[in-house]
Amino acid sequence: MKIKWLHLSDIHFNYKNYASDSLRDDFIGQIKALSKSEPFTHLFLTGDILFKNEQATSETADFLKRLIDSMSLPLDRVFVVPGNHDHDRNHTVSLINHIEKKNPEIPFGQMIDSLTSAQTKRLLSTFQNYDSVYSDLFGQDYYAKSSPHILSYDESCNCTIIRINTAWLDQNSEDNQTLYCGSKQLQDLLHQNAELLSKTTNIAIGHHSLNALHPDEKNRVIDQLVRNNIGLYFCGHAHRPSIEYFHDKDIIQILAPGGFNDGYSEGGYVWGILDTDLDFYKSETFNWNNGNWAIDSRLEGTNERGIFYFNSNKYKHNSDIVAVDLKLFDGHLSRTVIENTLLCQVDDIHTHIERDMYNWHENEDAILELSNDIKYLKEQGKQVHIFPMAPIPTLLKLGYELQNNTELFIHQHDRNTYKWVLNGQEDIKIDYFGSGQKSPVLAVSISTSNDVDPNLIKQSLGDTQYDTLSFRASIINFGLPLYSDTVKSFSEAIGETLRSYATRYSDIHVFAAVPAGLAIEIGRRILKSAFGAIHTYNFSSGKYSPAYILSQNVASNPTVKDDTNGFDASIVEAQIVFLPVVGQIPCGNLSEAIAQPEELFPFPASYLDATPHFLLRAHGESMIEAGINDGDLLVIRQQNAAEEGQIVVARIGDEATLKKIHYDSERGKYILRPANHKFEDMEFDQIDIQGIAIKVIKNL
Repeated sequence: MKIKWLHLSDIHFNYKNYASDSLRDDFIGQIKALSKSEPFTHLFLTGDILFKNEQATSETADFLKRLIDSMSLPLDRVFVVPGNHDHDRNHTVSLINHIEKKNPEIPFGQMIDSLTSAQTKRLLSTFQNYDSVYSDLFGQDYYAKSSPHILSYDESCNCTIIRINTAWLDQNSEDNQTLYCGSKQLQDLLHQNAELLSKTTNIAIGHHSLNALHPDEKNRVIDQLVRNNIGLYFCGHAHRPSIEYFHDKDIIQILAPGGFNDGYSEGGYVWGILDTDLDFYKSETFNWNNGNWAIDSRLEGTNERGIFYFNSNKYKHNSDIVAVDLKLFDGHLSRTVIENTLLCQVDDIHTHIERDMYNWHENEDAILELSNDIKYLKEQGKQVHIFPMAPIPTLLKLGYELQNNTELFIHQHDRNTYKWVLNGQEDIKIDYFGSGQKSPVLAVSISTSNDVDPNLIKQSLGDTQYDTLSFRASIINFGLPLYSDTVKSFSEAIGETLRSYATRYSDIHVFAAVPAGLAIEIGRRILKSAFGAIHTYNFSSGKYSPAYILSQNVASNPTVKDDTNGFDASIVEAQIVFLPVVGQIPCGNLSEAIAQPEELFPFPASYLDATPHFLLRAHGESMIEAGINDGDLLVIRQQNAAEEGQIVVARIGDEATLKKIHYDSERGKYILRPANHKFEDMEFDQIDIQGIAIKVIKNL
């Protein structure tokens, strides 16, 4: 989930002076500029649209409409709450006095808890002028129900926005820490939506800060935020920005400056990013200072550049961000370009310099060195962002060396906008088709940026007889990047299909016309344990020339029985694959399980299906009653699910073990059970299955 939000408060549009009008005029242009690099997804407006509840003019709604248009936002991404200037306070005081006279013995807080639906509706009717602006914008009344608070689920980002009306009981906002906002009504609303709130990212917005509430009311509201997984609260009212982290409750409160300038209020706004996929959370506060916009670096928690990186448990910003500059064409990237793309500072930039991009065999060591650097960065807990623009074989080779066992963020260059992109929406599919098997050689074409010409493949392979497998995107566009979700789905589909073909062929030749990020991800899915010889080709000067051979696990070529029926299953009988032995798996206490390959072990392909396999060496005695002894080699089928009683490789945190799996449905526990009565079961709430053991290779 990722949102880019803009937070405004206290516009007080009826308040007019030279500085305020200049601020508002320049503000639209400022937000347009901020939208160009990456569009906003949400607008939070936390009250006091009006000034002293004066009747709104058409200018008020027009200003808000221009703002929303400048952000290209649909109205269902705009969330507004009223403030104390948005209601008739005298009318509110009169209504509350009337209710109190009927219940003179009941304390005020208790009286608010027991308000009837009719009483609540009358109190909400004091927002008539505010409601006229809201209706003009959204075409509906703000209060369709009797609850003062509103909950909205945003399906596009699996996010729930809770709009808390902190102003509907306001009688004297100048008297701090006396305000009630209807905590019981808030409790009722959240309780009705508890199941939804347990599954979404939740944000609350209100006009007053939590510290403006009566101490008892503040405690109750915070209790409801904590109980309902709400870790972020946007507000205003004070006309000066601030950031406060309630450490013991794990709640971040962000208070926006005012939207006008009267000498005390400078005017300004807050914007930020919430990205749960990247663990990237920040906000930036801007003030209008002497006719110019300037970031506010005075706020507590901001760095020297005025950026506030969240550091709560719910939104723990990953500050260990490194960039890998793999732009080998047209020079390297500047720190400014990288940081403007990531919208944050990076710890370090690793620049890969290729000595000679087209002298393939001399460059293999450089790619191995780069892949080892990236692996080391991941081992150090870094979040790695790769910016690639390099020949396709280089990228396939890099991905092949990295393998698909760690999370990377691979950005792609959009040739139409000259920007680096990661996330976005697109509707592109990929299809594949292949010929029947008559040869031990397979030619694979992958076309997304350009069409791979079959005649050029034939020219490259010469007299070699080969079968074909072609992947083609529904949209072919040289300048079109593929976003991360599409890259993931394409590379998974290509990798899975290739694995199903792997055991049939001794040699696979790959001709790819794809964006850089997809090339790396395809390489990551060419598993070392599953494939024979993978030949890659570079396209230059109108022809394909051989580059790297990614894998050479096959010991001998399969024989082919050519007949009119095409593929003959006996082709796999003579094939040997080399499975990697990737270290010891503990059969006692938990310890690190998957390490770098120790050796390659020859194994008949006919014993395996198309799923990737690897070998682990058993260590310990906890599985001896299942016939697994210390030093045995275990053939592991790589998969992330298992049936009751199967022997699994299970990872818990950074460690792994080999045990039989059971699931206790009554207690919701996973049980890893040894096959030795001297050892005890291990119980976990959650485990990560890496594979299941299917065979044991023993020494007698």
